[in-house]
Amino acid sequence: MDRVIIAASISAIGNILAAMLAGIVAALIGTKFLSQQSLKNKRYEAPQDIEYLLTIKKMYCKMHKENGKMFYFKIIRQQASEKGYHWSGKDTPGRVKTLGKG
Repeated sequence: MDRVIIAASISAIGNILAAMLAGIVAALIGTKFLSQQSLKNKRYEAPQDIEYLLTIKKMYCKMHKENGKMFYFKIIRQQASEKGYHWSGKDTPGRVKTLGKG
């Protein structure tokens, strides 16, 4: 084989490998970016979900008080604690509104 053909073949293979490497790196970076965007979206959804749950709890407790039924909320909270579930107390309604604006 002629040296020119061998050199051109090596150059072509090098170009193909370089293009493949660039494509793989671009795919990895794109995946990383999409993961970060997904986490950012979840970060903005979480305070809304917490606010929703706190509102539901408040409405439920108010309904029981107005209907004159026994108020079970403290008992339920105590039972949840006994099962190992604890509320940090960090996500108060005011804090949730502040996080949602972030």
